[in-house]
Amino acid sequence: MRALAVFFCVVLFSGCMGQYSITGEKRESERLFENTVSAEILSLDFESHNGFIEVSIWDNPSYRIEITTWARASSAEEAQRIANDLRVDFSEATGTEVILELDIENRDNTGAEIRAYIPAISLNKLTLETSNGYISLEDALTATDISLTTSNGQITASCSAEDITVTTSNGRITGSFEGEDVEMRTSNGQIDVQCGTGTYSLTTSNGRVKVTTGESGSFDISTSNGSVTVIAQGDFSFDLSTSNASIDIRVAPVTYTIDERSHKKGYTAEEDAPLSISVSTSNGMIILDV
Repeated sequence: MRALAVFFCVVLFSGCMGQYSITGEKRESERLFENTVSAEILSLDFESHNGFIEVSIWDNPSYRIEITTWARASSAEEAQRIANDLRVDFSEATGTEVILELDIENRDNTGAEIRAYIPAISLNKLTLETSNGYISLEDALTATDISLTTSNGQITASCSAEDITVTTSNGRITGSFEGEDVEMRTSNGQIDVQCGTGTYSLTTSNGRVKVTTGESGSFDISTSNGSVTVIAQGDFSFDLSTSNASIDIRVAPVTYTIDERSHKKGYTAEEDAPLSISVSTSNGMIILDV
């Protein structure tokens, strides 16, 4: 049975410099949670809004979570009161695995910025969700399952996991992602990633895509109103289609089974290659290179 661990929490109230706009005065409140990690496995489940989430690895055997909650109101006093009172639910469950859960109260004209520092131990699940802010994994992380979700913000990471899900809107996705089953989705933003071997699904609209593949696996890439560039490793098969644009295959020799301006299908060394690449776009050029 998991026990609820005792952790250290500090709450600091701080008013930021007077800012007034059509949305009012802004004030902030600082919260801090930290404790020594008592197990060799760690999971994080953070849910916030209107602010960024950063996760870094450090050399200490403990975690440290720095939270800045903020609020806007018609007066500085009211904004400070709301920022101070914004509910921050934090729990630490201990046992063979330490599970840190964080949930920030979602109220109008409020938000939170989160910086988390964790020890270099095994990660099981890493789930980060926010809105109107970026998500950044500052160091290379390895876990069993990784889920990163935001809106109106970019996601930057270097990570490895069996299952990886990365979702945003109006923001780009960049970094290095290696997993058995990887899904990346955005809109009105570009995807620029390096990948490993596995099954990858990458989707965007109104944004370009640039992907470097591993030497094996399956890649399904789609966008609209944006170009797609794929840097392939090793031998591969391909199925590329576009409308209102051209396809440029900068690889030789290639055997084509379909060779049309807007649809090209074929393979390099053998049709049953260890790497398969499928790309579809509209109003955007496709480039396949090595």
